[in-house]
Amino acid sequence: MHRRLGIGIIAGLLLATAYVNRTPAADNPGLVGQFNLKSLGAEGLSALWIAPDGLSLIAVSDRSFLIKGEIGRDARGQITSVTLTQTTPLLAPGRQGTEPVTIDSEGIAVSAQGDIYVSTEGPARVLRYDSQGENPVIVGRARDFGPQLQNGALEALAIGPDGAIFTLAETESRALGPFKLFADTGLGWHIFATLPRKDSFLPVSADIGPDGKLYILYRSFSVLKGFATRLQRMKLTKSGLAPPEDLLETGYGQHGNLEGLSIWQDALGRLTASMVTDDNGSFFQSAEIVEYRLDD
Repeated sequence: MHRRLGIGIIAGLLLATAYVNRTPAADNPGLVGQFNLKSLGAEGLSALWIAPDGLSLIAVSDRSFLIKGEIGRDARGQITSVTLTQTTPLLAPGRQGTEPVTIDSEGIAVSAQGDIYVSTEGPARVLRYDSQGENPVIVGRARDFGPQLQNGALEALAIGPDGAIFTLAETESRALGPFKLFADTGLGWHIFATLPRKDSFLPVSADIGPDGKLYILYRSFSVLKGFATRLQRMKLTKSGLAPPEDLLETGYGQHGNLEGLSIWQDALGRLTASMVTDDNGSFFQSAEIVEYRLDD
């Protein structure tokens, strides 16, 4: 988290103007819209879940807060309002009372039963909370995932309709090989598949869409140019993953630090990728929801 905060401050100082003057939706194919969250005081958001109807959200910040909200949309599906309804400190297992504790929460997934799963770094863990963000239970420990860098551990988290949990580190201790996709399909954690490393993009979020496919959000950073984003989709098979399909790649500086991903389907059957930027608590960086419609 501290490494990313430093990167964010540098990027903000160099690219404050670029973030204010982003490409408008009309000139950016697939971009549904962007909604600014700065005025709501929701900062440092590292993960996002959008309800199947697109009208509510759950987010977590990397400062260990669970945030719930209601979303207003117009006839075109663009966000017109976000109302925060709950902000709750996430407690680590074994903690009593309501005093917040820093667990560096990075990924979120919500089960069909409403349980909220959160992945963390420093140490690398997967935690399960009830629907109110309470009663934490450890379901994945650091030893289940091998050596991880403290500031680059379990960024991505997804859960399938059958309850299988998937997680992916941004940067492992050995950062030259492929990315390992870990899964717990009911028989304990194991390496489900590997993803090839491609240029400077690193995985920061994941989701399993209503189509049953795995979506992975990647981020690249340039000190001079800012952040770029890549979104891939791949089919889950019994033997691992089908080859990835590139859905989206933005230019550097087009958006802020997109770090959370949620895939949902509207009433017309259109898939939407909702993403949230992590502003690292910096005045210069954007805190917003960015949405793209995905072609089937």
